[in-house]
Amino acid sequence: MFAIRHFSLSMAGAACALTLGIAVPAAAQPSAKETRQAHNVLVDYSTCVADAEPEITRAFVLTDGADAARVDGVKGLFDSRCMGFNHGKLKMEDFLFRGALAQRLIEKTLASDVLDNVADLEALNATYAGGGPAAQGHTLMYRIGECIARADAAGARTLFATRMGSDKEKAAIRALAPVISGCVPAGQEVQIDRARLRFGLATMYYRLAARLTGQGAE
Repeated sequence: MFAIRHFSLSMAGAACALTLGIAVPAAAQPSAKETRQAHNVLVDYSTCVADAEPEITRAFVLTDGADAARVDGVKGLFDSRCMGFNHGKLKMEDFLFRGALAQRLIEKTLASDVLDNVADLEALNATYAGGGPAAQGHTLMYRIGECIARADAAGARTLFATRMGSDKEKAAIRALAPVISGCVPAGQEVQIDRARLRFGLATMYYRLAARLTGQGAE
């Protein structure tokens, strides 16, 4: 487990790269309500896609960034049947999309005790494919997410069961705060927003479970 260092958690959330086709100046930041709406649209869309294409979803969750192009049928994840009123307007950052898909797979396919033997599993130490600050940030969130999943799998499941932006979500994150603090890499001060925390954690929770059950990528 990473040594305890400082972190700050934005309970208001951060801008999601999911838009609803509304023209906004590049420098403008969405309101808390707009951010919450965008995140919940992402979750609803991902739930529909994961239910419609479980095998492609699973393969996508187990890969990252540029590597995702290797996933057979990945275009099937962009399913017009799941668009609803967002048809032709939905744009998603793949890190968040992958995590939202993972969350649905966890909810639908994994038992609550699936990580009971996680201590027997070697660290996955996932690295987000690609380069630059964004990929480095995603990699950091995966490392923190894996640490949290190992330390408090039950707390993670409690978080996944909450609606984004809700008081229950905030309470679940607050309950995880000591674990999160203990998972921040030594010597770093990290700002963590709710969405990246939740979806990075979901991706790594699912990957740990897949490896434990012999179904994860080697």
